[in-house]
Amino acid sequence: MSSPATDGSVENLKFLYPYDRTVWPRDMLAPLLMWKWDTGDADAIKIDLSTTSGSFSWSGTFAKPTILTQTGGNFIRHPIPQDVWDMATSSAGGPTPDGQQDKLTLKLTIAKGGVAYGPLSETWGIAPARLTGTVYYNAYGTSFVQNWPGNTDTAGHLIGAAILGVRTRDVGPKLIIGKNTTSDTSGCRACHVVASRGKWLITQSDYTGSASPPFGRSFAYDLTAADIQASEIQLPQDGLFAWVAMLSSGSYGLTNSVDPNSTGNVSITNASAGSATSSFWNFGTSSPQQMTLNGLPTPIAAAYPSFSPDDRYVTFTDATGHTASPNGPLMVASYDSMSQTFSNLKTIYSPPMGQQAGFPAFLPDDSGVVFENQVRSSQIDQVMVTWSGARGELWLSRLTANGTAVRLDALNGKGPTGSYLPTGTNNHGIVSPPTGTSTYNETGWDDSTLAYEPTVLPVVTGGYAWVVFTSRRLYGNQLTSDPWLGPQQYDLTDLKKAMPKKLWVAAIDLSSSKMDPSFPAFYLPGQEILAGNSRGFWVLDPCQKDGNSCDSGDQCCGGCCQPNGIGGALICQSPPPDGNCSAVGNCSAVQEKCATSTDCCDSTNSCVNGFCAQVIE
Repeated sequence: MSSPATDGSVENLKFLYPYDRTVWPRDMLAPLLMWKWDTGDADAIKIDLSTTSGSFSWSGTFAKPTILTQTGGNFIRHPIPQDVWDMATSSAGGPTPDGQQDKLTLKLTIAKGGVAYGPLSETWGIAPARLTGTVYYNAYGTSFVQNWPGNTDTAGHLIGAAILGVRTRDVGPKLIIGKNTTSDTSGCRACHVVASRGKWLITQSDYTGSASPPFGRSFAYDLTAADIQASEIQLPQDGLFAWVAMLSSGSYGLTNSVDPNSTGNVSITNASAGSATSSFWNFGTSSPQQMTLNGLPTPIAAAYPSFSPDDRYVTFTDATGHTASPNGPLMVASYDSMSQTFSNLKTIYSPPMGQQAGFPAFLPDDSGVVFENQVRSSQIDQVMVTWSGARGELWLSRLTANGTAVRLDALNGKGPTGSYLPTGTNNHGIVSPPTGTSTYNETGWDDSTLAYEPTVLPVVTGGYAWVVFTSRRLYGNQLTSDPWLGPQQYDLTDLKKAMPKKLWVAAIDLSSSKMDPSFPAFYLPGQEILAGNSRGFWVLDPCQKDGNSCDSGDQCCGGCCQPNGIGGALICQSPPPDGNCSAVGNCSAVQEKCATSTDCCDSTNSCVNGFCAQVIE
């Protein structure tokens, strides 16, 4: 391909996805490059990748794919080859000779009619580690099951709802929980929470059976079981444990006091009346046993509660007396796991009038809480939801700065001059609202207010914290339909109409002193693209016993991942009683077990939540 004759600005040539300054982990599926310009098509493209240090460089030229020539489709996206992406991200991420991070730069040149345009350029950070664990998420309109009798998409396909799981490098999700049912909704599983150490998952069914009043049923599943579906335990307290906050092991839980939605999933007793309260339960018995709620005001209504990964804190929205519309402040309390006692309750954020704060999640080092600030309410729900016009932003309350809260602009999609996200028709607002709703006024709004329900991977990986969240933003030029569509409102088999309600991931720099320590997000690879996906919990997999293979110590019950003899494969091990994981130097490698930072082999590492963690300078 010849050198570009023009930079493409006259043709409005722009990147749609990925975003500049995104931070990527290693060992991830390669991103799909997507662009737009007035020309609307291309004959060929050239991709250049290089590291800051010069440790890696590559160029590749690609003609218009044959399938597009046959179908008449436009050449407007192309993946980075997976083997090239693996080499590039394995080379980048370390320090350059001057001590700066070795970043990865992409250049994209596009040719049409014998003329080259560009190049478009972006520079990305690379975290020198792979993300471990599994993302468990709700899928509505999934192809795995059909369990909503009487509900179909616009083409007559039966609809299903289930919990799916996807891991790093998976090219598609796996069905975790949910069954086919043709006469009722008893096979539906959706609203769920997962213990951060990956042992227990608690979920809901909106099927009521003979229960009265009609609250959905609660079920627990053992994620370590060979057959997870068969491990089902129906909990006798119907609906009580919808969105319960579980300790990392799943042994105890503080119940949530608000319904998942106020119109169709009325799960919590007295929540719609505004007077529901929270309670504390021991799950380590044959049947859940209620405990005394020590140290918190009684009664108290904890909305959207969650524990920190090290079980030392709990956070929630105070909805006491108004659980039908939880607009109270965001709270944090200390928790003592030895005595099962809470203390030091304090406010960390109070939402402005007309807004709501919820779905808080701790960073792995307990330095802050990421949460959703709902800036525009749903037209049909009083609680925090992701539909019918509800708009949200993700914020961070820094606990080390006495609760100072900042909006995560880079994650949400805002740059110095406004949103850097692509914008669709009507500011990516709905054009033809579904029956029963009014037209949404999208003036002044954009995709940077379409972020919801954050959770956080419970360990530091590659020097960063990792937030997974739901968003209805455009996914480049592949998912561009109205943001508020549900599975009943499009053809579940038509990719051109698929809803953009998907899971995204963003890095947060724990060492940063910037007001906004976040980075632009990336689309979570491997999720089901035709379904509506939400509420992703990225948790550690159940730990592996000594002797099993591993990639890092946080995968092991003993906390150490060491060679099986000199030059042997990595296997899980426990540290000796008087030492750390590595016998050489009596220390622990990154992502291995530690008690203090001095246990880490690398003196620049910090001990965070019991594991040695890299620090990004």
